[in-house]
Amino acid sequence: MSEPEQQVGAASIDAPDWRSLAGRLAALGSIAGEAAHRFNNLRSVIDGTLDLMAGDPSGALTERRLQRVRDAAARAQALAAGLAALGRSRAGAEIPLDLADWLVAAKPWMRQLLAPGTELSLAVSDQPATLRADPDALRAAMTALVLNAAAAVGAAGRVSIRLAPTKATHGAALLSVADDGPGMPPEVAARAREPFFTTRPPAAGLGLTVAESFAAHRGGRLEMSSEPGLGTTVFVHLIP
Repeated sequence: MSEPEQQVGAASIDAPDWRSLAGRLAALGSIAGEAAHRFNNLRSVIDGTLDLMAGDPSGALTERRLQRVRDAAARAQALAAGLAALGRSRAGAEIPLDLADWLVAAKPWMRQLLAPGTELSLAVSDQPATLRADPDALRAAMTALVLNAAAAVGAAGRVSIRLAPTKATHGAALLSVADDGPGMPPEVAARAREPFFTTRPPAAGLGLTVAESFAAHRGGRLEMSSEPGLGTTVFVHLIP
């Protein structure tokens, strides 16, 4: 094949595929840049506090300054965990999974994510709901959603997980995670899906990003409903 023919062949790759890839790379670059910025801020807090401690031979403020270091380290740990979960939500070998069976088997470890006084309920349909997915990615997405719900209800409350078929696409399923926590005012709910947005430090604010990435990577989508006093429900539309 001549050089001009090779160039034509390269240009004939579907434009939508390139646009999709470019969009994903742009999103990844945005997340990576924000993560680097936040890690640098946390490092500045830690380094600056340690310098102050080194210059205070009396140690009068040592405990308060140590707490600042501990808080910054906790935020860094949460950020690293969130980024790792985001990576798992997209990568890995996909296999056919029966979502109902998977959720039933997963209930014991999901229960451990909640406080002892929190109730966990699970309802699944009798109809088959098969999804091609990486089990680790699915676990990362469910962990993110359950931890968000756990943070909302605190030491007591109720978290409800439900799986039901939908009529939108043959074999599609709707997975929802609901909590009876305080809910969110409109201005907070409007930003809840933004990467790194959180009202509960040291949380990284990546829980919904992880779940949304998992759904979108498989052709689905994520929606959320929340009102003050009525709790929050996250809906994950899954395509087989």
